[in-house]
Amino acid sequence: MTNTITSIFNSFVHQPSECQAKALFLIEEFLEKPQSCKAFVLRGSAGTGKTSLMQAVIEHLKKLELNFVLLAPTSKAVKILESRTHEMASTIHFQIYMPEELADGTVKFNYKTNDASIRTIYVVDEASMLPFTQEQQNDFKTPNALLVDLFRHIKEGNNNNQVIFVGDTYQLPPIHEKESVALSARLISEKMNISAQQTTLTEVKRQAENSPILTLANEIKRRKDALMPLSRLNLPKLTNATLGLHYFLHHFDRNHLQNIVCIANSNEKVQLFNQKVRVALGLDAQILSKGDAVMLDKNWMNKERSITKGTVGVVKEVSNKTVTRADLQFVDATIDFEGIIIETKVLLASLISPKGEVDKQTLKQLKANRMAKNDTYRSTEKASDDPYMNAIRLRYAYAITCHKAQGSEWKKVLIDPQYNYGNHQWLYTAVTRASEEVRSWFY
Repeated sequence: MTNTITSIFNSFVHQPSECQAKALFLIEEFLEKPQSCKAFVLRGSAGTGKTSLMQAVIEHLKKLELNFVLLAPTSKAVKILESRTHEMASTIHFQIYMPEELADGTVKFNYKTNDASIRTIYVVDEASMLPFTQEQQNDFKTPNALLVDLFRHIKEGNNNNQVIFVGDTYQLPPIHEKESVALSARLISEKMNISAQQTTLTEVKRQAENSPILTLANEIKRRKDALMPLSRLNLPKLTNATLGLHYFLHHFDRNHLQNIVCIANSNEKVQLFNQKVRVALGLDAQILSKGDAVMLDKNWMNKERSITKGTVGVVKEVSNKTVTRADLQFVDATIDFEGIIIETKVLLASLISPKGEVDKQTLKQLKANRMAKNDTYRSTEKASDDPYMNAIRLRYAYAITCHKAQGSEWKKVLIDPQYNYGNHQWLYTAVTRASEEVRSWFY
């Protein structure tokens, strides 16, 4: 029988629902049997109380004096996790890899051996985003898929280490994967040969029932479960695209970039909306202008610091003179990334391209050019020793794709109406990025 002094129920500050009580009991049991079960999956859609459960788990671990590590897939998801739990968290990449800059400007993540002997419980939020298959990335390289290396890291430590994955199966799975392995005990057991169990929170909490966002999200869930299309969904819409743009501009504040974002289902639509906003703001005289809201599109590091992909910022200063090297244009700029101010060259091609991609052959030509012109870079083969090889790559941050929005949150979300009416997970993910209001427009 559970000791009432250390019961996890004493750490849960609300009256638990039936499914929450079941989850608490199963997690408590899971922690008591580290040898027989290594992974626990806590699933739940928006409004079912996953955060309250996580808070209870953390408090329980403190009372048991068990070491724990809070993780999330992206830096934005880490910040949200920290704000909700009031505990320190880190990205999975920071926990299990050591970054190394390469000569071509990419970042290689070398696996970091886990030699910690103390038993540790890993709590991973936004677990639906963890890829099981390794995707070739243009901006960074990892030894294996993120989920595979995470399990390797956990198993290398104390034999009693365990992991709790927390996430929402209605959200988008990793790119090119039909289902998130990290949110399925069956798939974890089959593919990773690791004992796992799971439970699902199904009851929307009373305080969330009156939320228009959660009402809409639950309707999308209902239609997905019933195999119904999203046509005629009661998504709040403005009369036309012009009013949609005005709505965005009314709420946009470059000093508070989390106020609003537009989410579209293709890079081309993202680029189109970004350009419309820039024209309306009078920023279109140059490819990059002072006052532009930007997002880092490629992990970047120099000798002093590193900034992760997806971090947003504002251009404080930008030169009106471009420099061309190997058919690529560069401009000097000062950018404020959430309090981190850097002065760097910007590779303009990443802002022009619909997908932010830069031709690999052209990059090879740039590398050859810099090898010939820069003795230090030729000797060290470190991108930080050449300002052009280490030029930062940006995207405009007014509109983004849904996959890039995942793990983040804005007060208001404006959704491009031209989405696939059969892709429930896409719209559900887009809608649940908002904390206050969701809008779209008729077209």
